[in-house]
Amino acid sequence: NSPIRTVKMAQRATWWKALVIAPTQRTHVGRLDRELNDPVQYPRKGRYPSKWAVLADPIRYGLLVVFLCLAFTNVCRAGDGSIQWMTIETRHFRIHFPKDLDQLARRAALICEDAYATLTPLLDHRPTTRIEVSLSDFGDEANGAATAIPSPRISLFAAPPRLDGNLGDYNDWLRLLIFHEFSHILQLDRVRGVPKFINGLFGRMFAPNQNLPSFQLEGGAVWVESHTTGRGRVHSAIFKGFLRAQALSGQHHGLDRMTHVPPTWPDANIWYMYGGHFVHWVVSQYGSTWLNTLHHEIADDLVPFAINRATKAGTGVTLAILYRRWQNHLVREAKRFARRIRRTGETQFRHLTTTGRKRHGLQFTSDGALLNVETGLEPVAITRRSISAETDASPERLLALPGLRDFDVCKNERWIVYTRNSRNMGAYSSVDLYLLDRETGIARRITYGGRIREPACAPNGRWAAASQIYQGRTQLVRIDFATKKLVVLLDPGALGQVAFPVFSPDGTRLVATKMSAGFGRDLVEYNLADKTTRRLTHDAHLEINPRFTPDGEHIVYAGDRSGTFNIYRLRLNSRKVVQLTHVVTGATHPAVSPKGDVLAFRLIGPHGYDLATAPLISREPGTNVSPPESSPLPPLPQITAEPYAPLHRLWPVNWSPSFAFSSATDLASMLGLEVESSDPLGHHAVIGSLSTLADEAAIGAAMTYAYRRFTPTYSLSLSHRTQTREGAAFYGLERQPFREVLTLGSLGTTFPMRLGSWSASTSLRYSLSTTRPTENADPIHDPLDRSPNIPEETRAASVSASVSIGSTQSQFNSISTESGWTGSASIRLRRPELGGDYETAEFFWNLKAYVPLWYRHVLGLSLKGAFGRGDDGRRISYGLGPPTERNVFFDALDE
Repeated sequence: NSPIRTVKMAQRATWWKALVIAPTQRTHVGRLDRELNDPVQYPRKGRYPSKWAVLADPIRYGLLVVFLCLAFTNVCRAGDGSIQWMTIETRHFRIHFPKDLDQLARRAALICEDAYATLTPLLDHRPTTRIEVSLSDFGDEANGAATAIPSPRISLFAAPPRLDGNLGDYNDWLRLLIFHEFSHILQLDRVRGVPKFINGLFGRMFAPNQNLPSFQLEGGAVWVESHTTGRGRVHSAIFKGFLRAQALSGQHHGLDRMTHVPPTWPDANIWYMYGGHFVHWVVSQYGSTWLNTLHHEIADDLVPFAINRATKAGTGVTLAILYRRWQNHLVREAKRFARRIRRTGETQFRHLTTTGRKRHGLQFTSDGALLNVETGLEPVAITRRSISAETDASPERLLALPGLRDFDVCKNERWIVYTRNSRNMGAYSSVDLYLLDRETGIARRITYGGRIREPACAPNGRWAAASQIYQGRTQLVRIDFATKKLVVLLDPGALGQVAFPVFSPDGTRLVATKMSAGFGRDLVEYNLADKTTRRLTHDAHLEINPRFTPDGEHIVYAGDRSGTFNIYRLRLNSRKVVQLTHVVTGATHPAVSPKGDVLAFRLIGPHGYDLATAPLISREPGTNVSPPESSPLPPLPQITAEPYAPLHRLWPVNWSPSFAFSSATDLASMLGLEVESSDPLGHHAVIGSLSTLADEAAIGAAMTYAYRRFTPTYSLSLSHRTQTREGAAFYGLERQPFREVLTLGSLGTTFPMRLGSWSASTSLRYSLSTTRPTENADPIHDPLDRSPNIPEETRAASVSASVSIGSTQSQFNSISTESGWTGSASIRLRRPELGGDYETAEFFWNLKAYVPLWYRHVLGLSLKGAFGRGDDGRRISYGLGPPTERNVFFDALDE
């Protein structure tokens, strides 16, 4: 009875006219009646306005809202379609890379073949196929990955690791990364016995060594990287300091926690820290052949986890016994080291914190308060605390932001420059520079895709110096706040780094850590006036986190000269070095109070990084170590690179049988086979299946294709199957099963987005399906009975649009989502203009909220709903109820 109706479009109108124009064509109900009664002037083919007409405008406007969202949001691209991908093919590898990473890829090709020549005899295995290696540069985190299924593949990220982190002990980060990931290939590629036979039938499906606990796989790779490169995490003073701190405090993790992830420090990093040092100790006792024996014994296991047996085959004792022996060894060595430090005069310091976790970026304000970046249960924050406050007193939070990284306070203390991880140009996750006005609370973004680390605000407050990631290295850059212009000051070249820049009090010089082939890992001084560089230290060790003293005549920094990180002071005129701390575990990130009498530093502890202070007292100068003989990286040979050809390697390399059950209690099973494939870069993905329901003599086939190179991503699905619907037909006074053939095709596109700190996604999908009867007996019924109802051939076409938005958070030791909310809404519109036989309009919504209650406990709330209208005779129904009953045994069989 609504006085306003939407006039339906003429039959020949296109679907987009129905979407965009129809909402503007409104008419009074009287005119509508005249149109419906005059089929000559207003051809309607006898159709009458459906009950859902009042819903048509909201549906169409909803589709328009989706398109507007796409027009005014920052789309998070699945991939950058403008990249030209290339391929270098060597004897044992194919390296795929963006064209602008050509030099880095050529070096990676050399290192890959070097890793093959070095590691295959060490680990006693040669891969059976050529390894696909992808080198990408979409983010600022240093990482990589390796897998043996469905084929041996390695992924390398082109960002170098930070020098003050867990991965900081290296000379050539790319060599360390490739050796680590290739060792995983040699671990996982070993297959023999029955698994090898199955792989011969179905393609590469089984990799029994992949079932080993992560500490075995990562620990072995950490040992390999350290054993073959001379650097690595086994030699890291940071890793040694944490193991020593936990051993001395009686908080050494047991084998159960190392096998999984402990709820306390060092979290998942335990696989690398404990695993690497444990494997290193076992190798020192039994030789490296035990590692090969372990992987050989596991390689034929269909039933996983026989680790004690495999370890005993290589060492004569079980894994559990070996781990207890290593723990005892670690405690003895830690106590022996602590006694030696105390005999030679351990630094007496005062704890500001004992709770651990991550802290960095220490600096003093003019009134003597200490600032630093802290992580914990709350979002990352810049905090301010008095050095005279009680231990573990709650600090003042100056700025709390998800993704916060480094910061520096400008000289007038009104401005804070900081870096924060954010999305840029959709495909990229980069760390950018921001400028915060503390008086107004307004933050201004300075760079977009800047890839900035460790900013330092110039004393005049007009620009900042920072380390910038660029094609596998970091370079020293100048960033102007007003113009946002970025200028390179110092480029180390090749795989070098310039890190931790800091200004002299007068603003004429910069001191930073420089690392490059043939140079080492030392401190340098950069003169801003004449653009010259002076080397300040020259030894075999790593110097990081430099800070000027208030008088501008000295530099305090952290160095691992003694095998443990301690704080040193360097006089700039004479370059004389004196040691300021002598600690058992390790000290980094020094800061000197404005009066020059207090030294604050980050202390390695059993729970992570803590803050401590000590009087600024000089010790005797340490012994200078002669620098090692080093040479520049070898020149790159001429290697031919060809355009990337994904379709050459898109064919499936395995297939698998599949089965499923129609319900938890129904034993009728659907049998079939599945194949799937993707190219090495994941631009194309194909999944196909063929299945049959033997009891019903039904056959079905399906295929899905996804294209993920451009923005947005696209997918195409096709399926065809024969099915029997119970009770779909009515004749003979009862409902009867009805057999029909269903063919379905759909085309979809997805747009991931970001709206500030919220994540969002929008998708559009068009579907077309036909259902036709097949192989049904003619209905037999009495003429006096109710008329039979036999399904006819139908065709349905729909356009669906959905939007989801929300912001949820989980912390380092969360079991699930802990706070925040998400919401989604979708609409589905069927119309004859789209190609179907009928019309409906539906709307769906889903809201979820997560409310923290007490420690690690969360109340989850969900509100769902749907409604719709359709043609006369086509009922739309919805239902709410408990989860479908499941059969755990069948679920396990069906994975």
